[in-house]
Amino acid sequence: MLAKDERYLKLKGGPYPGGYIVVVHTDEEFLSPEFIRIALEGYEFRVQDISRAFVLLSYRSGMYPYFELSLRLANKGKEPAAERQSAAKTGRPVSFNCLPQSGR
Repeated sequence: MLAKDERYLKLKGGPYPGGYIVVVHTDEEFLSPEFIRIALEGYEFRVQDISRAFVLLSYRSGMYPYFELSLRLANKGKEPAAERQSAAKTGRPVSFNCLPQSGR
């Protein structure tokens, strides 16, 4: 997440009206929605420029599961990226949703 956050200044055409959104897609079969939910439960990612972030899993049983990550804005200019933690345990639940399979 830190690497994506640090790329913000290099993006073309920004700032964007909807913000800077990061989607991390994985196609690993062993990463079930339940495993991801448990692994991410209670974590907050500290960022400076990312507005929203998601983990998107591959197609499963008629849906595309995804999780919205919990983000907290770090103080711009006061915490160099190398010195700030990428994630901290907060105890907050992880948001889990599914995109339905589109009709073709």
